[in-house]
Amino acid sequence: MASLRLIVSFVFLPVCAWATGGGYDAAPPVLPYYLARLPAKSIGQIYQETFSPVPRSDYDGFSLYRESDTEAFAKGTSPELTERIAGAIRARRSWGGGASELNLLQDFYDLSLSRTIPGPEMAAYVRWRKANEVESLSHSQWEPKLIPPGRIAEAMKLAEASSPEMRPHWDYVVGAFYFKGGNDTDSERYFDQVLAEAPQHPRAEAALFMKARCHFSQTVYGDRLTLQVKEAKRAETEALFKRYLKAYPKGRYRADALGWLGGLAYEFRHCSEAVGYFLHQTEDRDHPEDFAPAVTMIEKSLVRMSYRANTTGGIDEEIYGAAEPSPDYDALASQPRVALAVAYLILNTAPKDPDSYRRDGTSLRQQAEGAEAWRQTALARLAKAVAAHRKDYVGEAWQDRSLAILAYAASDGGDQKQALTLVAMAGKKAPARSDDLAFARALILHRAGDLEAATQAWRDFLRAFPRSPLWGGARLRYALVLHDRKQDGEALLELAALNGNRLPVRSGLGGTVTTPPASVSQIGLDYSGASYAEVAQALDALLNFAPIESLEPVLQNTDPALENLRNDLCAVLRQRALARDDFRMAARFEGYAGKRRELEERAAKQEHLTAKAGATASGAWEMADWWRTRRKQALPFPLDGTECRGILFDGEGAGAGSLRLQNGQALGFPAATMQAELDGREELLHAVRWWRKTEEIDPKGELTPKALWAEIDAARRIASVSPYTLGRAVENGSIEGTRPLYDRLLSLYPASAEAKRAAVYWSLPLEGMKSGSFFVTSDVDLDSRRVNGRSTYTETQWDLSRPGRDNRSGDGTDGKEYRRRLEALPEKALSLDAEAFQRELKGLRERAPAAFHEVNLLDDLLLLSRVPKLDRAIVAEYVRARLLLLRRSDDGWYGERLDAGTCLAAVDALEAKKGAAPIRDFTAFLRLAITASVRIDLEAKGVDKNGAPLTYAGCDYPALMREASAFLAAYPSSPKREAAALLRLRGLILGSRLQQVGIDLAWPAGDHWDWTASRRFWRASPFDSPAVEAAFRDYEREFPAPTFPNALISLRAEAALSRQDWAGALGYADALLRQETAPELWSEAAGQLGWIFDKLDDEALRWQVLPLILRNPAFKEDLTAYLASGHLPWIKGYLKGKLGG
Repeated sequence: MASLRLIVSFVFLPVCAWATGGGYDAAPPVLPYYLARLPAKSIGQIYQETFSPVPRSDYDGFSLYRESDTEAFAKGTSPELTERIAGAIRARRSWGGGASELNLLQDFYDLSLSRTIPGPEMAAYVRWRKANEVESLSHSQWEPKLIPPGRIAEAMKLAEASSPEMRPHWDYVVGAFYFKGGNDTDSERYFDQVLAEAPQHPRAEAALFMKARCHFSQTVYGDRLTLQVKEAKRAETEALFKRYLKAYPKGRYRADALGWLGGLAYEFRHCSEAVGYFLHQTEDRDHPEDFAPAVTMIEKSLVRMSYRANTTGGIDEEIYGAAEPSPDYDALASQPRVALAVAYLILNTAPKDPDSYRRDGTSLRQQAEGAEAWRQTALARLAKAVAAHRKDYVGEAWQDRSLAILAYAASDGGDQKQALTLVAMAGKKAPARSDDLAFARALILHRAGDLEAATQAWRDFLRAFPRSPLWGGARLRYALVLHDRKQDGEALLELAALNGNRLPVRSGLGGTVTTPPASVSQIGLDYSGASYAEVAQALDALLNFAPIESLEPVLQNTDPALENLRNDLCAVLRQRALARDDFRMAARFEGYAGKRRELEERAAKQEHLTAKAGATASGAWEMADWWRTRRKQALPFPLDGTECRGILFDGEGAGAGSLRLQNGQALGFPAATMQAELDGREELLHAVRWWRKTEEIDPKGELTPKALWAEIDAARRIASVSPYTLGRAVENGSIEGTRPLYDRLLSLYPASAEAKRAAVYWSLPLEGMKSGSFFVTSDVDLDSRRVNGRSTYTETQWDLSRPGRDNRSGDGTDGKEYRRRLEALPEKALSLDAEAFQRELKGLRERAPAAFHEVNLLDDLLLLSRVPKLDRAIVAEYVRARLLLLRRSDDGWYGERLDAGTCLAAVDALEAKKGAAPIRDFTAFLRLAITASVRIDLEAKGVDKNGAPLTYAGCDYPALMREASAFLAAYPSSPKREAAALLRLRGLILGSRLQQVGIDLAWPAGDHWDWTASRRFWRASPFDSPAVEAAFRDYEREFPAPTFPNALISLRAEAALSRQDWAGALGYADALLRQETAPELWSEAAGQLGWIFDKLDDEALRWQVLPLILRNPAFKEDLTAYLASGHLPWIKGYLKGKLGG
């Protein structure tokens, strides 16, 4: 009965997002939301059932596309021609749409009323209008219709040459073209000209109507209008439309004028008033072309009215004024169709999560409280008004519908007895003739707890109303009754029938539910109560939590159409049986003989081990190892496939665990049962049970320390899968429980390899966090931790937390002022002599920020300034080229990605200048520097999930080595020689660095449910340690007093990392981080240390790295700062203990 209780109780929960509105960054909707929304009919569907449309006319007495009809004007007009055009207008209206054709026909109709315009002039006008008509535009200021150049000027010229009676036609055309071009002021001027100069002309009616349209455009789409101005213009616009209706009570545009008055009220959020205008449009049978748009606008108005009524307003109040205090229920109830639509709109509204947030970050709790009150009272108020207007509900069908509204209101109020009494007032035969009343009766019986009667009522509805818009929702609720009657297999088949007899367990199954009629509204809302998400989630809840025994009978159904469903259900039941450790039951559902035999053998082994006589530590260990080695193979599928979870929960597949709990709760499954089902799908949990069994059987055996460490390691892996598993770890204390296991391992088995090398315990910062609401994982993937080598690190600037590192900008010079001085260097190079320019450069170098590119720039310019007798203009041009490189550098102040083409072009231009020969080595080095700085996409071994080659962004270090070697050979005495030698060394060392390749693998290939788990690494060339050491010796021999000692230290740290010399790498990186003369390399050093510290999260390397850190106070200080910045959260407590903090 839980699903029944949900249908009633969830109606009154706090609300934040409605079926009629939205735009929130929140968890996707789940069954509590969907089931509270009853299936409904849109106003359009209600009209289809209750309104006879105007029959379409096949009149063919006049055609815009028949040349003889066009040329009829050349002979002069006549009453017969006027009537033919009037017939064409009526025919065009009966077909709906075609506004452009209607405009032409209306113009020609007015033309045909003239008896004085010469025939040839009229024929010429008709030909021009047909040739130059622009498709009609539903006007908006931001999407003006493009008018071909010269069109308006040509029309103006023809107007000047026209006869007096023809002139209003041309003036109107000019105004219409301006309007279609988005100019609602010049257009109004021409319409006014028609009204002023020819008030009795047939075109005056259209001109007055279009003048009002211009005002509408100015009012609604006018920029930067204050609320007061908008209100004033609104009143003017309303007065103009009403002026038209008074002047032309039977005018050709009267229905349009009513529509635009409704649109004006709609735009200013006067929705009840808008509905009234649109209703008048639907009743005007002379204008059937306006019927469909009017119905659409009624729905829009009702939706907006309900949304505005059930929230506390929003920013649009600043633009359009306050919302209506409340919908006018009395006025709504007096219109039966509208009343029924409003009732369904209320019933189709439901609460989601009141603690979710709007995209602007503001809480929806206040809106939720207002919405809750509206949801509780709106239907009751409407029902009261309907009861007062029962006389307006003429005929048996409308009496049935009015009773349905009253019954729904009583039922939602909790009085099921009164609701059934109201249904009975319609008579015993009423449910057979009214789908509205039949649905209400079945629902109320379900709510009242009469499951047998409800079952029959739903069956009767489905048989009697196969074309009803409520049919899909009725079938879904029939399935809910079957579920409440413990007939989950039958419920599953009913739900699956709504989805093409498919289960939501494989990718590619998303789509539209196969209900008989289209249930989508005129504005794209789904009122069906049986959307794909709703049906799929209901199926998913049964598949996850319904007793296996209640689903198994489905497999006996031999219908050939259900073959795929049976196969998928077998896979589901096999997965769930295995999750229960029931190998024999799992074997029953296994179709492949080999796998079935393996499961049966595993069942026999398990039975032997659980028997007292058969229990051995080695057997328990083997059983645990069977589960461990089959992790992410035995249990993920079919229910936990990544794509299927994403489809089920609108891309939020990582949160499937907690979302499934909500769905199961909605269907009444016990929480403990659901948690056991979900927990059982983690192979490592089964392994943990057997590892514990290993410890119990032989506490002093050699397998016990292995089992203890395996249990510790598994705790983190289990918790890391998803937000749900992490929340469960918090609830059951499995993470904190690793500490006693760790203590036991160290105290009882201190000599074991696990205690000496691998042992650690896990911890998480849990303060203020709720179970299941967060997801924390290490910076490094659990499997990738074991990759030995160098990764591209993330610069976190954690080193800033160290004492004395607050000022990264030299002496604190304002950054903007410093950049201004840099940008002024080209002018300084021209205006200052060599010595003064050198002093300027030295001053800037002393104040250089902690950024490599700025330091590199100034060092380069200082070298250039020492070259004697240089042309000052060439120096200035060189400085400009260097500044261009600075602006294009990836991590320079200017934030622009380096563009090699632009920079190389600047170098080419510089070298082409007269007088550039003396600095040819400097410009050649610029080319080298560009290669060293530009990052390109490089291919790695392997392909991504789409089969495309894996790539990573990096520098082309082999090319850098070649170019640097060529430079050294070409310029043996250049001042830039040492810098080139350093780049060659850099290319050699970094060319063998392990690069991180971006690849996301879905579960189970990845470690997490969020598609962001995997990191793969690629080394472009092997690290050649002898070659690197030889290169260092060559460098030091040629440059015994190096100009770049800090850069050499950084490269030595890189080389030490590549050879896994952790002590050397720690020493070099720490020394560089503490070197006050190398602020531009602090970030590099911090990254190198961070890479080493991340190795502490690798059980294969932790025992090598941690002792080195603990022996050195400086390294301990660095690690303390690293932990304080939020890194290594899983082992933070363990490491702080080791550090003594």
